[in-house]
Amino acid sequence: MGEKANRGVIFFAKGSRHVNSVIKAAKSIKDFNDLKIHVFSDKEVRSEYIDSYEIIDISKKLKSNKIQSLSQTPFDQTIYLDTDIRVVNPIDELFSLLGKYDLAVCHAHNRVSTHNKFNYNQAIPYSFPQLNTGVIVFNRNKQTQTLFDKWEKEFEERNVNKDQVPFRELLWELDINFFVLPPEYNIRHKRKFLTWHKKEITPKILHHYKYTHSMVTFNSIKMITRSVMNNLNISRFLKYYFK
Repeated sequence: MGEKANRGVIFFAKGSRHVNSVIKAAKSIKDFNDLKIHVFSDKEVRSEYIDSYEIIDISKKLKSNKIQSLSQTPFDQTIYLDTDIRVVNPIDELFSLLGKYDLAVCHAHNRVSTHNKFNYNQAIPYSFPQLNTGVIVFNRNKQTQTLFDKWEKEFEERNVNKDQVPFRELLWELDINFFVLPPEYNIRHKRKFLTWHKKEITPKILHHYKYTHSMVTFNSIKMITRSVMNNLNISRFLKYYFK
């Protein structure tokens, strides 16, 4: 297997709504990247944008199946993405990090809300915040396999509904070499995309629940209008937001 074949993107998609969303997400990847895409799902996933899929037994907590899919990646170097993402620029440069790091993730934006602060087994400094698990870049090696196995076990056994809670603790505990990605690789809120000037950064990955629920709000329209008046570069945002 060649080098490119050993690199790819994986998704976990449960149910028809998420399968439909993952096909749109895959299209956005293929628009900018020559990458293999593999989907773990409880349904068939047939699309010109999906290279392969695997039907798995959905018998655990939803996010436990997501964690399990990380362990079962067919690639040596993997980008895992949630289904509610859209890629708006090339992202294959992420793999270059894996020559130095085992894993790369972004900070969680919503990390101090009440539902994200409970059930920690140990005191961890605020300066070591939660990481968002919707975009994960990783090598398939002993270090990441240990992390994923322990993460799945902790999430199954503990009374938490956020997989980022045990994920943060395990990154604090384990000897794993990880890198924190800049925010353009996991843009969780429209206001960030709409306030960054085109000379500041290059947006890479939009990550928002509306891509699964197909929602566009009146406030979104107002933000777009304001951005046009401010002469920001939002052409890619407009293209993908309304898909």
